[in-house]
Amino acid sequence: MGASRTLLQQQISSAVWQVMARDGVAGLSLRRVAAVAGCTTGLLTHRFSHRRAMMLDARETLFKRMAARVAALGEDLSAHERLEEALSQSLTLDEERRDEARVWVGFLAETISDEELRSLHTRRNREWLTRVTALVAAVRAENDDRLAADPDGTDRDAAIALVALTDGLAALAVGDPTLYDGPTQRRILRDQLDRVIGPCPASRKSLV
Repeated sequence: MGASRTLLQQQISSAVWQVMARDGVAGLSLRRVAAVAGCTTGLLTHRFSHRRAMMLDARETLFKRMAARVAALGEDLSAHERLEEALSQSLTLDEERRDEARVWVGFLAETISDEELRSLHTRRNREWLTRVTALVAAVRAENDDRLAADPDGTDRDAAIALVALTDGLAALAVGDPTLYDGPTQRRILRDQLDRVIGPCPASRKSLV
């Protein structure tokens, strides 16, 4: 019984994600989610009592997906390569990440008028920033003789600049995927890494 309930919850969360990625926040409704999940709206309300709850669930799903990909990065990467690969998880380099960017942009817009959504966004964004700051520090520790200082001389400032860059690129790519295509995003990220962190000391692996 418990396993079946967990499976149903996962199915409903997946349906919320699909609707939000496809139709945006404006298209997020109990009726549409129930149709994708293959359940009744009555059953759906046992999991999500209101639209905000569905958006909160989608934002948590986004954080977990990105965190899992970063955690799965290979041990053979240098600190610089690991930082680059981690930051690339925010870029719209494939369909999975394009969906994530659409969900993220839609959620972010709603935080303007909703304190609960803004609180979750701020908390998760700062957790991501903390992780990127640690990755920046690892690069400096590994290659301190090659590093250019960031504008204020701190790893956190460098991380803020890099997160702002990748989040901004992803948001712009949602609106204009032709101009901000994958190769363009890769090039901009690498150029900025060279400016903020310094050139990669080893031959770069391809971003995925």
